[in-house]
Amino acid sequence: MGLRATGEVQDLQRRFGTLPGASLPAFVEDSWLRCLDSHHILPDCRRRPTILTQSELHMAVDREEDLIRAALPEIDRLFHHLVQDDYLVSLAAPDGVKLVFRCAPAMLEDLGAAGVAPGSIWTEETEGTNGIGTGLKLGRALSIVGGQHFHVSLKALTCTVAPIRGAEGRVEGMVNISSHQIETPRTASLLRGLAERSAQRIEAQLFRRRQRGQRLVTLSRQADFADPATMAMLALDDLGRVVAATSTAAMLLGQAYPPLAGGWIDQILAPGSLMRADDLPPGAVTDGAGGIFARWEVPGHARPPTARPPAPPRMIAAPSPDPRHSQIMARARRLIDAGQPLVICGESGVGKTHFARAVSGAVQQDARRVVLLNGAGDPGQNIATVQSLTGAQDFTLILDQVEELPGPVQQALLALLEDDAALAPQGIALMTVAAQPLLQLVAAGTLRADLAHRLAGTTLELPPLRSAPALGQIIAAVFHREAEALSRDDLELAPDVLTLLVNHHWPGNLRELTKALRHAVVLAETQVTACDLPDDLLAQSHGHDLRARSQQESARIEAALRHNRGNVAETARYLGMSRATLYRKIKVPRPPKG
Repeated sequence: MGLRATGEVQDLQRRFGTLPGASLPAFVEDSWLRCLDSHHILPDCRRRPTILTQSELHMAVDREEDLIRAALPEIDRLFHHLVQDDYLVSLAAPDGVKLVFRCAPAMLEDLGAAGVAPGSIWTEETEGTNGIGTGLKLGRALSIVGGQHFHVSLKALTCTVAPIRGAEGRVEGMVNISSHQIETPRTASLLRGLAERSAQRIEAQLFRRRQRGQRLVTLSRQADFADPATMAMLALDDLGRVVAATSTAAMLLGQAYPPLAGGWIDQILAPGSLMRADDLPPGAVTDGAGGIFARWEVPGHARPPTARPPAPPRMIAAPSPDPRHSQIMARARRLIDAGQPLVICGESGVGKTHFARAVSGAVQQDARRVVLLNGAGDPGQNIATVQSLTGAQDFTLILDQVEELPGPVQQALLALLEDDAALAPQGIALMTVAAQPLLQLVAAGTLRADLAHRLAGTTLELPPLRSAPALGQIIAAVFHREAEALSRDDLELAPDVLTLLVNHHWPGNLRELTKALRHAVVLAETQVTACDLPDDLLAQSHGHDLRARSQQESARIEAALRHNRGNVAETARYLGMSRATLYRKIKVPRPPKG
């Protein structure tokens, strides 16, 4: 840099609050000069980054669908790792648009004041020196710390980025970690390492998505292939020629990208050998040149079918994977043993019918039969079932989807339950499963008031899955149950997939979780990855807004506090966070020391 340029940078540092003695990295000085000479912007100009409208952001998301689906599990994993230290984690498109945005709700106000928001556009040409814009300009990982930002309104931020590369090394997006504080050089370096490893994992997933149908070879210097951030990938045609490679492949093999593309895999991995790629079985691991291990895959390869024993019949009292149900079950058992009718409510998919069946199985130790009447079933058959119970004793009647019961069936039930005081002495237990409280169904005109009064007893509401304080344990339990049912006991759930599932809001509750994991278990090879999850789940997980995430976290904390009887120290250990973080999240003053 010439003397004139150095003088201009020092003058800007004096005028806009950065000490001249605090030397700027050379790439930052170059960026500042571009801001002055090429972009024609000043540090104190009034600025507000362009923020896309909702429709524009949806269009941007559609354009970058492959990138988002490849990146989402890793962005959520990284956010889960950093959220307690108040970091923003985001994914930016090649044009600087923030496509995926993860931060603690408490940070939104400070970040919003600087224009950091979902759909905001960050280029060096419009916003001056900033992490995403300058990272895209240079195509490299970097940190912009505090006063290194060109514009004065950004000097309280630290922004770290790493590029995600696609074919021929093109930058396909940026991983961004930001904080509303001035980080030390050591911390900035650590964050840069985290961002780079996350970008490499996303690059591997993106490569898999874009090379579906090709034979893939994964390269690593580690025989266990444990960390995608340390691996590289090649895609081959049917003849064994390289048609595409990740950016890390050239570095790992010590070759430039162009010679890799079009090269013969046999010669790249074992020059002079007689090894033929098409002779290797799927999943084979070979030790190639220079201590590089290669794992071979075949597109669409599935495990050979194995004989599976017939699935055992489902037990009525099969335990729920949600431990909160056990607590409610204990209450239900005592109530129904005493002849008290139960009304089981909750959101769709929380397992109301399964819970009612489990209660009936838990309390019936004799030969008493269980009769399940589904309100959406055939009305004629339902009426016949009700009439067959007239005068009968010692049975449990479960009314499912009571809001769907047509008028004639309600009339038949009213006749059966006319003398509701005599039910308990006759050994008749009554449970009603409803999507809403009975009085709401009466107000809506879907349930007769006189029938509602006979069904009413104690209402038990099953909580939604998203409020579970130990959601990860529930997900793991359902996963192992589904894997065992499909004779896939050796299957593993990748950590980044577990992080994605924990952060999903589960509008369909246990039903949605069970179907999603069953889908993944069927499609997975040796480990469930994000590519094995249903596409609609990945789309919902991306589209779930910050406010809903905030409500999810609040519900989780509230449930954990109840579970630990209000003990903040126990709750903090239960949730895996410090007491200081928990006090901040529940916004109550900490007790004085001593």
